[in-house]
Amino acid sequence: MIQSIDTYEDLFDMGNALIPFYKKMPYAQKKPNPERFAEVWGNFVEQGVGKVIALKEDNKIIGGIGLLTTPAIEDGVNCTQEAFWYIDENKRGKGIRLFKAAEKYANSVGSERFYMVHLEHSMPQKLKRFYEKLGFTKIETGYIKEL
Repeated sequence: MIQSIDTYEDLFDMGNALIPFYKKMPYAQKKPNPERFAEVWGNFVEQGVGKVIALKEDNKIIGGIGLLTTPAIEDGVNCTQEAFWYIDENKRGKGIRLFKAAEKYANSVGSERFYMVHLEHSMPQKLKRFYEKLGFTKIETGYIKEL
């Protein structure tokens, strides 16, 4: 089941569901913090710039997508950007439902651009083909340095 979530409790549960995702991040990490996740995303949702959509199975969160919508710095058009997209590794084929829900949301808030990202170590060729098939254009590559 696809479900929009915005309560502290549901966002906390999403934070817990994302722990395996954060543990695979390629940079130095602090311990994943579901409380902080719920607080930060709760603020985004309350301010009207954030949206979190969960994929549930047997009433348990097995994946989610977080979206931020703001005017583009370059030209001011409304843009929705994915901040995270994660599916339990054993349920990966179901992630397309989250993507479709996210794109539908971006359209519903009047976004003229929809940005998706992926981690370099997380199925880069498969995701490249997926995004290009859906009409996305690769526009940048990011780098990170721990300070």
